[in-house]
Amino acid sequence: MFKLKRSKIIALNNISAREKGKASILLVIKNIKVLNNYLIPYLKDMKFITKKGLDFSDFIVICRAVYNGSHRVEEIRSLILKLSYNMNNYRLSSFKGKIELLNLEERYKIINAVPNIEYMEDGRVKHLHDNSTEITLTGCIYEIKNPEGDIILLETLKEVASTVNVGYRTLKRILDSEETKKLVDVKGYLIKRIAVFQ
Repeated sequence: MFKLKRSKIIALNNISAREKGKASILLVIKNIKVLNNYLIPYLKDMKFITKKGLDFSDFIVICRAVYNGSHRVEEIRSLILKLSYNMNNYRLSSFKGKIELLNLEERYKIINAVPNIEYMEDGRVKHLHDNSTEITLTGCIYEIKNPEGDIILLETLKEVASTVNVGYRTLKRILDSEETKKLVDVKGYLIKRIAVFQ
């Protein structure tokens, strides 16, 4: 909730009515972990009675590939784009343009693509091709217990470094070298990186 309240990861936008249409609300989710780990499981068992069921099935395939980082491979990225041109308005009988349908073999290439990233317990992302790690802005928050015993939540490592008065690189090195579930003591402050939306 701390991360959601301080970001635009999930938003509701009003869409004005156009011509004879009705006004609507647009749900915008800008985080692949929220889509993959919360929205899709929530909707997965629902029965769709229109072509939206086919769109949702394609959406699951695309989300999983992006979540796993498979979209970083050019062939998979191209297939995902091709699949996206088989969805929504492109699927309607009223669509007059030309579409190139994704065949079953291509669909399975996306589904079975090798993951390129792994999500670590502390919110960092590990790149499997070189074992490097990175901290994404939406991947974690930081819990700090100050010397007085108060708990502080912060969004970025830069904020944490400023709060405990230590260099950013030094703090990153310390947190990256410790066990991911462990509170790390830095100048009397106990610091822990916590994954969000896992």
